[in-house]
Amino acid sequence: MQTGEPRESARTKEFGTSTKRCRKAVQILTVPGRPAVSDAPCCPCCGRAIEKNGKAPIALRHLLWGWEGARIGILRPRWACRECGNTLTEEVPFRAPGQRITLLLLAFVCDLLALG
Repeated sequence: MQTGEPRESARTKEFGTSTKRCRKAVQILTVPGRPAVSDAPCCPCCGRAIEKNGKAPIALRHLLWGWEGARIGILRPRWACRECGNTLTEEVPFRAPGQRITLLLLAFVCDLLALG
């Protein structure tokens, strides 16, 4: 993973429930990054070489940094097969399956829930 300089931003987030709204200004630290890609992968359908087809950004929530929220912004390479039309996006190894959080944050939340 190759990373860049962290950027700090402020935004207003919605906390609370649907009946009792609570808006609060929070600081969010965003660390940009991109996977270190070595070679172009082969197409999973036809097995031929595939070409780069842009980048797909994703932002994952991470553990708190002090009292501020932290995000990891990743530009994932996207690949396309010119023979069969199949597309492929590079996976993030530390992303929780089906979620937009890191595995470390998922483990932390599970541990907090286990404590009660």
